[in-house]
Amino acid sequence: MTGYIMELHGKIGEFEDRQEKVKDIKEELKWFKKELMTLEEFNPKKKRVPFRGDIFTRLIKSGTFLLDDVIEYQLSIGINWITKDNRKQHWKLPMKTK
Repeated sequence: MTGYIMELHGKIGEFEDRQEKVKDIKEELKWFKKELMTLEEFNPKKKRVPFRGDIFTRLIKSGTFLLDDVIEYQLSIGINWITKDNRKQHWKLPMKTK
């Protein structure tokens, strides 16, 4: 019986940890959504906007360059995001400064 109780206790602990992680992710997404709402609309093929380093450093834990100019980002909320590297296009657009 003690083993069963300890197993249940362990599962409860895991569940509480997952609940806390969900709460943290919700808070992070709430912050991110608020920040996105402050950005002006733009067409990235026609216009550049200032880089938001605060958003990047808060959301991106790491990034890995893969084959064929693909970047895989590890996000702070526990998911991965894969995108195509478009650095070659950056020189074509004028830089916008604040």
